[in-house]
Amino acid sequence: MLSYFNQPDALRWQINHYMAFASRYNLEFVIVDDCSAVFPAREVIRETEFSCRLVEILSEVRWNIPGARNWGMAVASTDFCLRTDIDHVFPESTIGGLIGRVWNRGEILTFRRRNMHGSEMKRHGDSFFLSRSDFWEIGGYDERLSGHYGKNAKDFTVRALRKVKIVESELEILAREDFSSTGQGRSLTVNRLKYRILERSRNRRLLRLRQPVRISDFGVRGNPA
Repeated sequence: MLSYFNQPDALRWQINHYMAFASRYNLEFVIVDDCSAVFPAREVIRETEFSCRLVEILSEVRWNIPGARNWGMAVASTDFCLRTDIDHVFPESTIGGLIGRVWNRGEILTFRRRNMHGSEMKRHGDSFFLSRSDFWEIGGYDERLSGHYGKNAKDFTVRALRKVKIVESELEILAREDFSSTGQGRSLTVNRLKYRILERSRNRRLLRLRQPVRISDFGVRGNPA
């Protein structure tokens, strides 16, 4: 599962990467388009025969990273999910290493990270494997943090540590640094006072799934016009 905003070249890279081996596995791909007006994901997917479920958020919320991630988890049909960003892909060796094993609730799996040249990088906090039940038990992403780039992962991880165990696996994820998701064509003004108030708030009610969406299935699921 990944979210997208006006980055057609990055999405084409993602699709080409997974189409090379996806037919060998029983995989479900979920792409969440966070209200892209210039380069909608729908148009990129139509160029291919890629099989996926597309969630299109229909209302503009600046830096709606939490909302996009929550919708991706909400529409996935599998018990366990991989999530990452538009500038990261899972190699086939990682997919193969996850499939066919029995996984239990109560753990979040993270991955060793390398760039496309093979150099080791710090683990990516927004790329993980977990059960959807655990995701919602943690509370999902707090959509009140929309507009605060980089704060969502910290907030989710802090709450996750209270509910599940974080396991550092030896499986890998690959990062393409020229497709960094930082920026995404949106201006960013962080209200730091508002974030500090939210960060210190205890027992806060998390906001989730607030935006209207359109859900479409492509490829073997169907090919909407």
